[in-house]
Amino acid sequence: MFFLEKSEKLLLFLVAFLFTGVIVVQSLIFYEPLPLQLSLLSAIEGEKIEHNQVFFAGHVDTEVSNLTFRVLTPYITSLPKAKILINGQKAADFTKLQTSVNVKVNDQITIDISDYELDLQFKIVPSGNEIKIPQELVTVKGGQSTTFTVWD
Repeated sequence: MFFLEKSEKLLLFLVAFLFTGVIVVQSLIFYEPLPLQLSLLSAIEGEKIEHNQVFFAGHVDTEVSNLTFRVLTPYITSLPKAKILINGQKAADFTKLQTSVNVKVNDQITIDISDYELDLQFKIVPSGNEIKIPQELVTVKGGQSTTFTVWD
């Protein structure tokens, strides 16, 4: 019984002490120079970057354009095994019936539907006038692929 009374008094003392500490620390924030010293972010903010001090990390390729491919063949919901290859590397698939890829001039674009026996028709739309493609409507025979080159 004696232990419970002592622990209850100790618990009340700790609650009162912590409450008083919170009030004191919160009121110190209103003292003007103290928030800057207590701020952890001010130490890691860094310096202002001057315009002439900005250096680029490397070559930034700004000649990247976008091609959007859309499946026009009706009654198709998804073609996860149909691939778009750019220079032999897989860039996208037709899990969704419309997909976009980033291309550059002289890239070799391949639409590969070798896993499907159905002839498929695609509409290819470039993002702007920077690049050109041979034709916007492409029909690929089932089980085959077609390749074309992007030019400017």
